[in-house]
Amino acid sequence: MIKNLIILPLFFLILISCRGPANYEKFFEVANEQMNAGYQWHYVGMKDATKENIEFIPIETGTNGEKYIHFQLRKP
Repeated sequence: MIKNLIILPLFFLILISCRGPANYEKFFEVANEQMNAGYQWHYVGMKDATKENIEFIPIETGTNGEKYIHFQLRKP
């Protein structure tokens, strides 16, 4: 639990700094709703977020337009 309290704020800071300023209001709205509903962050490896119906902040963009995520909120 303490580990999550330390890692999550750093995770969001890294995500935002990787992509620069952008409009991620919908992402944070959905993430806050899900965390309030008990969802937890899980490492999912490098996953192309454009192939799923999710809100995301990509860490890297692939050569063919892929936008990758490495963590995702999931129900425990």
